[in-house]
Amino acid sequence: MSALPPTDELLTGLQTALQETDPLRQLDSIEIVAVQAYLSRWGVKFPNGGAFPQTIKGWVEWAGHYSTDS
Repeated sequence: MSALPPTDELLTGLQTALQETDPLRQLDSIEIVAVQAYLSRWGVKFPNGGAFPQTIKGWVEWAGHYSTDS
């Protein structure tokens, strides 16, 4: 797995990719797929049937936890 960027860079990258400035806004299903595609570029794998975050902030926190679970 590639190293994820620092938290602030990840937050900025996701906000740019989604063209969203509110990190606490509930994402729709298409946006969640876009977040997963973005994180996949960093080598992140997603468990089947997992409950995933619904906000950009939640995804940034999830990714931080994911990167420490190797």
